[in-house]
Amino acid sequence: MTKHPSYSGGFTLFELSVVMVASGVLLVAGIRSYDIYTKHQRFTETYERMNAIKASFSDFTNSITRYPCPADPSLDMMDPNAGVENCSLMPTTIPIGTCVGGICKVAGARDTEADGDADPDPVLTGGVPFRTLRWASATASATDWVTSHGYVVDDIVWENSVPYKCVSDHISTAAFATDITAGMWMFLEGNKTANIMHMELAQDAWEHQFTYAVSGYLAQAATFDSAYGSVAIRNEFGNTLVQPTDGAHYVLVSHGDNGLGSHNINGNITFSCPASPALEESNCNGGSVFIDGLRTMMPGIGYFDDLVMYETYVISRLWDYSNAFGFENSLYNLNNGNVGIGTDNPAYKMDIIGSASGDNVNSPLLCDYTHDSGNAYCFDPDILGGVTGIGCTTATPNNINLVIGIAGQDGANPGYVLCSGDIPLPILTPGGQTCPAGQFIVGINLFGTIVCETP
Repeated sequence: MTKHPSYSGGFTLFELSVVMVASGVLLVAGIRSYDIYTKHQRFTETYERMNAIKASFSDFTNSITRYPCPADPSLDMMDPNAGVENCSLMPTTIPIGTCVGGICKVAGARDTEADGDADPDPVLTGGVPFRTLRWASATASATDWVTSHGYVVDDIVWENSVPYKCVSDHISTAAFATDITAGMWMFLEGNKTANIMHMELAQDAWEHQFTYAVSGYLAQAATFDSAYGSVAIRNEFGNTLVQPTDGAHYVLVSHGDNGLGSHNINGNITFSCPASPALEESNCNGGSVFIDGLRTMMPGIGYFDDLVMYETYVISRLWDYSNAFGFENSLYNLNNGNVGIGTDNPAYKMDIIGSASGDNVNSPLLCDYTHDSGNAYCFDPDILGGVTGIGCTTATPNNINLVIGIAGQDGANPGYVLCSGDIPLPILTPGGQTCPAGQFIVGINLFGTIVCETP
């Protein structure tokens, strides 16, 4: 009888190694795909939150006629004052460079006509005032809000650092403290509960707080004007992305995957603002110039993972029709700046380089600013075309007073006619005065003698 060797079932070491290698390749590919998917989801979620904030800013501005001031991002987001706007830095007596907590007053990227000086307008930097946006009021106290408006629009309000939640649709004109006593509000145990949905609007999907910078004069109702933006938005090459240049109203910044320079939900800066890459540094250095560039995750000086959203001044048209002066189809300019003809850098409301021609000119002053920017070379057009007209008079018999020019504005005097003064009439010889052959009379000099010139 012949015996045959028996073999037990299973994989050889070679077969097992092949399976393990193949599994590793598939696992790496799966992890990579999941990582890409996760980053995309976070990007999309962050972008949606930024759009929600922008919509809340619009609602706030429509109600309050200004943008909200920033909140203090250095506060723990569970702090009752977190998410509450702070406008205390806006008075002109507070110098540029002053900070309160995580809110700073910095020099804007340009000067506007908001304050009448030549210094850059202020910009306030900080975090998103999510609680103020939820209250839809500039009131930082829940008691003040309920007392003045008669109702509460937040699910959760704070009183003396204690959170309360409304347990009914109760609308009261009484003080908030009275409503607490009446049992219309319930205490949230542990002082740890907050309106999570609205707190999330202040942070991106990586749980970094958004940076919010707003043109200071647009955060005040008294100076709110769409032409007074002073925040610069530029691309990665340094080119402006807004018009007028450096005139964005506000900017929202998500500091992206790495969160460099941002505050976390506990109010701490996890990773300080770096000196490099320069693109990332521009969005966290506390200034008024921000970069909105192409997201590039390749390590190096060009790395940029921030998401940026901003609001700027946009006019739908530059001209409109008006019948204010009784003329049909008259045009007026909608631009808050200057209008240039023959120049792309107008220095005056109407700046013409070259010649202008028209049948009618309606202006209180005509000026020649090629000499200086004052009114020394200006005169009132009524001198030439007014009811009185132009002329010089004399009360001395046998004298004349000639017009020799027009003087510029002198103080409150809007220009005036220059006269020669009394000049004795010329003694006319028989036959009068004549010009030599080939010449023609072109005027009379101060002595009454004709002036002749060859044409």
